[in-house]
Amino acid sequence: MSDGELRSDHGREARGLSISLSGLFGFSIGCGILVLAFGFARSGRAAPLIVLLLVTSGSTVALYGLIDLVASIAAAMLSKSMHRTIGRVRKLDSIAWAGILLIGFGIGLWTVSGRFVTVSIVAAVLAGSGLLFLVWGAKRLFDRMIARPTFSATKDWKRFSLTPPGMACLGLSFLLLLGAYLGPSNMLLMIFALLVGPFVFSGWHTLTTLREMSVRRILPTDVFAGQIATIELETRNRRKFLTSWFVIATDVVVQGARHLRPVAVFVRIPPGKLARSSYRFRPMMRGKYTLGPLRLSCRFPLGLVERGIIVKRRDDLLVLPRIGSLTPQWNREFGVASELVSRRETRSGAFHDEFHQMREYRHGDNSRLIHWKTSARVGQLMVKEFRESRDRDLLLLIDLWRSDRELAADSDVEILISLAATVASKHCVDGAGSKIRIAVTGSSNELWEDEASPGSRIALLRQLALPHGSDMADGDWLWQQADGMSPAATRGAVLTSRPIKDFDVPLDLSWLTVIHSKTAEHYIEFPDE
Repeated sequence: MSDGELRSDHGREARGLSISLSGLFGFSIGCGILVLAFGFARSGRAAPLIVLLLVTSGSTVALYGLIDLVASIAAAMLSKSMHRTIGRVRKLDSIAWAGILLIGFGIGLWTVSGRFVTVSIVAAVLAGSGLLFLVWGAKRLFDRMIARPTFSATKDWKRFSLTPPGMACLGLSFLLLLGAYLGPSNMLLMIFALLVGPFVFSGWHTLTTLREMSVRRILPTDVFAGQIATIELETRNRRKFLTSWFVIATDVVVQGARHLRPVAVFVRIPPGKLARSSYRFRPMMRGKYTLGPLRLSCRFPLGLVERGIIVKRRDDLLVLPRIGSLTPQWNREFGVASELVSRRETRSGAFHDEFHQMREYRHGDNSRLIHWKTSARVGQLMVKEFRESRDRDLLLLIDLWRSDRELAADSDVEILISLAATVASKHCVDGAGSKIRIAVTGSSNELWEDEASPGSRIALLRQLALPHGSDMADGDWLWQQADGMSPAATRGAVLTSRPIKDFDVPLDLSWLTVIHSKTAEHYIEFPDE
């Protein structure tokens, strides 16, 4: 069930009394079959086996219809009292179905028992056992009906299932067995054995194949939002002699309410060896992704039976913010805004600037810059050349304000994080030796400060991968993080998703450039756009 369906179900009241038409139809058909079967039993016009089959099928259909009728009425009453719709949770599980079949078979066996007391006792035991199973299944059904709906990406995973060819083979085998019994016919019985033999072998082979296998994930080091991530799966065949063929690995990738189920195929795994396969997906959102559980399944060799095992190991994958490139408009507006700030600052002499290179002495050079050891080694005067360091510190204040009523608020938060990550990443590469400080307020307050260097780039991006927007974003805390930053030596910007009318910059921080989420897209561009 999708999120949209879940949201539309909330707050919806059931009006009137809702009755399941399928349950009513099934109950009517089942009662009709029972009337026909009891008529045959009294008149003696049908064989006991036919009566047994009719009574069993009629009882099963009638019981299913009756339970579905009662469940539909109960679901309507619960929907009205709990203010939510109860739909597919009315589906019976295997325990309830086992109880229905046992009761039906017990009633059918009692019908044809006649004077045989032993058969009647067996029928009573079967019917009583079926009743216990049915009560247990009904309780589980009621518990599911009153429980809140939960999401599970693996709810349809089964450890054993029949493929369409397997269903056809099993149905044909049942018909052959029935014909061989009614005939009687040894030829049909032999054909039945020829069909059942491969069916049993296929189930045994798939089970032993998966039982002797182990699997683990190999995660990439750094994954960025918007880029393709490759997840490698490594499996080992612990069998000593037999090769495993065509094993399918189905993984689950979950982030919030979004989920994927990528598939990887291992064509051949030699005995005692390792094999690798991989799948790829493109995460469009930053944050933590949970991988797992993982299912290994196999249909080899005949494709009649599919066996599966579930590996409950989970791994976390941190997806870093999406990185783009700054537009000329950013360089133009942000650079001009920084250069317009005029502050007096005491500067040291040339010896405190950044050393650039050694060069030959030229007329007019300061004699204090002569490097005598190098001059003696090369046989001519050499001077130290300096260049003024223009690398300023970087201050980014990020206000991730998000309104729960606005669906577009997530995109506003993401564009601000991408812009901040792009600016900070570029500064880590180009602004070596300077400082960088990033403060984020949203669902929590986060402060990160370090020296700008290529080595600190990944640590910075990991800090920006986790913050989320919130209507509790603390703007006062954000302004306090600008204390101690010199306007003349700092490039500063405030990135906010808050409405402009509710956003005021303190007067002493007017040197900061304010960038709103609605205009942030003009300052960043992505390669695939």
